[in-house]
Amino acid sequence: MKTKRIQSIILVAALTATVVPVNVNAVVKEENFVRVGDFLISEEEGYSYDEGVLSIFDDGEYTIEMVDDVESTSDTIRVDKGVNADINFGDISIDKTTDLGGAAIVIDDATVSFNIIDDAVVKLATGVGPGLVVSDDSTLTVGGNGVLDVEVVAGAAIGGNPYDTGDFGELVINNGTINAESNLRGVGIGGSYTIDSSEAGNGGNVIVNDGTVNIKVSDGVAIGGMSTDDDYADAGDGGKLTVNGGTINAEVNTGTAIGGGYSLNGSAGDGAEIIINGGCVDAKNVLCGGAIGGGYSQSGNGGNGGSLVVNGGEFTADAFVGATIGGGISTGGLPGNGVEVEVNDGKVKVTNKFGCAIGAGVFTDSEGNSYPNTNNASFTINGGKVETYSSNGVALACADITVCGGEFEAKSDKNVAFYSEDDKNIELKINPGEDKKIVFEVGVGEGKAEYEGSPFETEYSETGKFENGYCHFVEEDKSTSSGETGGVELKTTAAATVGETTTVNETTIANETTAVVTTTNNVETTKKSSEKTVVSPTKITKLKAKKKAVFVKWKKVKKIAGYQIQYSTKKKFGKAKTVNVKKNKTSITIKKLKKNKRYYVRIRTYILQGEERKYSDWSAAKYKKIK
Repeated sequence: MKTKRIQSIILVAALTATVVPVNVNAVVKEENFVRVGDFLISEEEGYSYDEGVLSIFDDGEYTIEMVDDVESTSDTIRVDKGVNADINFGDISIDKTTDLGGAAIVIDDATVSFNIIDDAVVKLATGVGPGLVVSDDSTLTVGGNGVLDVEVVAGAAIGGNPYDTGDFGELVINNGTINAESNLRGVGIGGSYTIDSSEAGNGGNVIVNDGTVNIKVSDGVAIGGMSTDDDYADAGDGGKLTVNGGTINAEVNTGTAIGGGYSLNGSAGDGAEIIINGGCVDAKNVLCGGAIGGGYSQSGNGGNGGSLVVNGGEFTADAFVGATIGGGISTGGLPGNGVEVEVNDGKVKVTNKFGCAIGAGVFTDSEGNSYPNTNNASFTINGGKVETYSSNGVALACADITVCGGEFEAKSDKNVAFYSEDDKNIELKINPGEDKKIVFEVGVGEGKAEYEGSPFETEYSETGKFENGYCHFVEEDKSTSSGETGGVELKTTAAATVGETTTVNETTIANETTAVVTTTNNVETTKKSSEKTVVSPTKITKLKAKKKAVFVKWKKVKKIAGYQIQYSTKKKFGKAKTVNVKKNKTSITIKKLKKNKRYYVRIRTYILQGEERKYSDWSAAKYKKIK
């Protein structure tokens, strides 16, 4: 009797299997894993699976890999808001290239770590990106010895949430290999397109501690803000990149390798804040744009350059047309302000074919003439080794150039080594007893001007005066040096210009400088110019979003009358509001702001000359999304 009952149950089950279709959402146990769709997952709870989406909704550690007989799937993995999850990946292949706007993996305001086991490969492919979403309030940490490979036809390979602001969150890379490729207009790692608006997302916070990162983008940005081709829409800003180790190879054909996105008719994105403490970074622009800095715009304004600080490691950058490190170029609007560059240690090599190796954004008029914009561009070397070279352009174009240590070479085959606006100076401060070398080499036709400096017994300074677009390098009479730190008494000086011998006798009386210039053709001219008042700038050191408010903290500056702060929901500070702050304060909280709105904040200092205010340049803008 018992045997007949068992046989009946088996028969009913068999018949049922022949007439009832298989539920693709069914959860099936398989050895130590549970099968959900085309995936195997190690846990029995903390997730759900419905209509091709595996959603992790609870904190915990999970291991996910493909079902053995499935090579690739169109399913999606999603980590829900507020979840803190550690995910160990075996081999995974998600292909959604036929799904326009569908992401392979979505991290939505969550904290997630990927451990890619052994030599496993996590391969993600989508049509219009992002392939991997890291929303603006999310953090993704990638480790393990495997490979994360993300390729999209267009858009962001690894980017922000396109259904929200498009802003990118935080990505920390501790090990392994990350490949990110966008074949059309897009970004490798950074901001994303937004579905319901024409805005382009900003780059977030990318930290590389070890491993290898390879990024290749056809048109757009390798790391940073999203580009846009919508009429008069603004592109995304570059965000922040910190490199402590490992290797980054970032390449774009048209756009900026690391920095702001490009825009056709709107304002291009501003450059990134880049800090290199170690490792090796190679940024390359193949056709048009830049390697580091602001995005370019066809008829709008080019993006401002951002900042680059090198404390160690090796950094190389190359561009064909435009500024290799600098503000964004523009063919119809204003070029972006230059990059603030500071090198304290390590090796830096910057090369350029047509344009500027370091410093300025470039404006190109309808006749093809190019004009560098050196505003806010500064270049400081405290140590390390720096080489800048342009075969047909300018090696270095900055408003302020200071060399206090290390080795420095600036060379141009067919143009000038230095360029700045009139009445701007370069300054070289050489500390005694240090092993350093400074070389300026400029070729114009057959003529060439050279200067090479080596260690001296006492500290001295040298300055170069920019007049009529050329750098008149001035070598000081070093016998007048006081020998004290920072103390140099300026006396009669001598200089050589590019292509001809020039002598400059210069004396300073009060605020007026008189220079008598004698050239080889014995034509003598006298030129007077009043020195401009320079107001020391400041910068925002902390910006924190609060409930309908934002906390702003900045660097204290001496000998000023006060600070002025601007804030706006517009990246270019349209309809901005202004707050004046007393000189003894270094922070304020701005209240009565709109919830869920992104606010941009910048600051400048001012002094009083009689009743008139004299302002410094604005600081780099920072932004926060208000709670």
